[in-house]
Amino acid sequence: MSELIDASIGHVKIRDNVVFIETETGGSFCKIDVGDEVFAAFAQGTPATGSSITCIPYDVLDAGFVSSGKRDFTDFIDDSEGYENVRDGVILVEDGAATSLCQVAISDDDFTRFAAEGTRGVQDARAICVAIDELES
Repeated sequence: MSELIDASIGHVKIRDNVVFIETETGGSFCKIDVGDEVFAAFAQGTPATGSSITCIPYDVLDAGFVSSGKRDFTDFIDDSEGYENVRDGVILVEDGAATSLCQVAISDDDFTRFAAEGTRGVQDARAICVAIDELES
């Protein structure tokens, strides 16, 4: 994950323990499980162990992407100018064409299945994006 962060051009919290990290060549949804005990042990001089990080490529959302546009989720994000967390599961995506609110869902089960089966194990992931001007009308 450190290489992903080093290459990051943007990131946003999706929900507790899940962040989206975008790079020049793609992006990933990462589930980071690190408890307070890891930090407490590290503060006492013990190596930082006991955490878990699983990252799923962002193109898994292409199949579950719903929007008024004709693009895939990956193209939508790649063309965006930035994004911000609104609340758990909802991000504001600024795009030159239209700013949108997007509900992004990727379950803990998806991360577990991805770790065991790869992308074919991701079943619940979806993104629904609505342009702000559609919400205002």
